[in-house]
Amino acid sequence: MAQHKSPAILNAGALSDSFSTSMQWLKHIAPLFAEQDKHTLVLVTKGWNAKCTDMPWELRWLTERYTWQQRSKILVVYSLNAPDVTMMYESGTPMLKDRLEQSFELWRSGWRMRFRIDPMIPVPSWKEQYRLLAWQLGELAGSRSALQDDGDLHGDPKFWKAFPYPERITLGALRGTKSLITLCDERKWPYELDEDSKLEDGKLRIAGAVRARMFQHMQFHLRKALPSIPVALCKEPVELCKSFSKRLECVCVP
Repeated sequence: MAQHKSPAILNAGALSDSFSTSMQWLKHIAPLFAEQDKHTLVLVTKGWNAKCTDMPWELRWLTERYTWQQRSKILVVYSLNAPDVTMMYESGTPMLKDRLEQSFELWRSGWRMRFRIDPMIPVPSWKEQYRLLAWQLGELAGSRSALQDDGDLHGDPKFWKAFPYPERITLGALRGTKSLITLCDERKWPYELDEDSKLEDGKLRIAGAVRARMFQHMQFHLRKALPSIPVALCKEPVELCKSFSKRLECVCVP
């Protein structure tokens, strides 16, 4: 890291959930980023086991050892989805309510927080489901503002100003390689992926028109619920990304 002249990012959640197995690795890796000011560590997660009501000891240890300024080189990105999608396709993971409560707890403890709503899936009730998700995000952000106004939000006001809850939100749609789809039970993969929507990553995607409708719908409700929070797209064509945001503000970008 010391020899790398340009700022770099280590995405520790690109291939699997950063908190999915043991979190002991954080005690060894996170300090490398907290004790420098150039490079960034990105943690992408659906959250820790909801049966454990307390913050995992590894995160508590890091919270107590490092100031929020030092931990600002570590981004926590919570992967969220609509309630029905979570129940249907994310079995064994924390429910949406638990993910939001955990993310808020971490943010109150001085951790930078961003959200990734990905993969969006056009379930039969997708419009209502994703509207509900946006409403729940707005409710939680509103409680943050109320706590701040009442003086009940503990911590450094400079942190709240520098890093709002959440900082930004990225949207993405269902995608997969042909080999992955072949391994899936057709009954559990009822969504047609379009060969024409394949990008450089080789993954098939839902038809472009469907993706655009989902993104526009979610962006509309997020702007109502969280008008000051930037919303961008993830792993989509540059032209489509620019139509949603003037800047390519993925959650993985510092």
